[in-house]
Amino acid sequence: MRHKRLGQSPVCLFAYWRHKDKHDAIIPDSLDDVKPPNADTQNATILEHLLKGYSITPKEALHFYGSMRLGARIYDLRSRGYNIESELVVAGGRRFARYWMTPEEIERVKRGKGV
Repeated sequence: MRHKRLGQSPVCLFAYWRHKDKHDAIIPDSLDDVKPPNADTQNATILEHLLKGYSITPKEALHFYGSMRLGARIYDLRSRGYNIESELVVAGGRRFARYWMTPEEIERVKRGKGV
């Protein structure tokens, strides 16, 4: 895979494909080398983040884990039985959700997993 400038992650490749006319960040030799993160991997990574007692916002999920659809990942985790709390945050004229797990839920999950 050749890289003209910065960016070697699948997220950067997605940005390149979406905005080809704006920059020429990456030109892959073959799409066989490109493996974007799948939903199950993102679910596991986001669940691990929440189990450490941290909260997460869509911007943080994109920055740290390459997840562009945090709401969908939270929906997946909730449908698997995880109790994830949320609140609507208004900051800087923008509205977004913040998600977290209560200490009781974290303990329940850890007991269930034998962690």
